[in-house]
Amino acid sequence: MTLHYAGGQFTEGPDWLSRLCPDDSNWTRQIGLRYEKTRGIGDKYSLEITLYRRKDGDQSFPPFFIEVGDEALGCQYVSAATFGDAMDLLARWAPAVTADIQASAGSEPASRS
Repeated sequence: MTLHYAGGQFTEGPDWLSRLCPDDSNWTRQIGLRYEKTRGIGDKYSLEITLYRRKDGDQSFPPFFIEVGDEALGCQYVSAATFGDAMDLLARWAPAVTADIQASAGSEPASRS
């Protein structure tokens, strides 16, 4: 089961991630075949949120999904039913990204750019 967001509500739905890349052989390639990266906030030193949009009409996969993660915790995924739902999630989570960037700004090596 994976997390799905629609109309302001989270529910658990079918595990479309396992169908997208059943053998985990090349996650980036498999994502790229069906989805395009549209927006991202954050960076590799902080919490990062990336929005993906489905490229084809295969409705057995969600139209949008959001990848949330950082280097320490790995990634989690939530699908969104509509573009509006995806934008709602980004707006809700953007303050956490901003706060994490600000908090980590002083603790990273000087080479951070």
